[in-house]
Amino acid sequence: MSQAFAQKHDQLVTELGCGYRISLPGANVLTNKVVTWATLHISGRMFRVNLVVMLGLVLDVIIGMNKMTDWGAIIDVGQRTLSLKDP
Repeated sequence: MSQAFAQKHDQLVTELGCGYRISLPGANVLTNKVVTWATLHISGRMFRVNLVVMLGLVLDVIIGMNKMTDWGAIIDVGQRTLSLKDP
């Protein structure tokens, strides 16, 4: 989650005693901030997630591949759609 998005939507950001190193194309990002039990509303469904907060992130939220697998996500690139099973 971008820090700007967290602030805009009044999310409670918690600082951890340890940090994360996130590997992105062209850079590593260090952070020790998270939003726990955030609720994502996608197509009328609610999903609870813990999100790592990163400075300078261009996207609002990035959902990891492991979580997408847990949700049974099907990505149709041609149609630009994302289908999820019920949580």
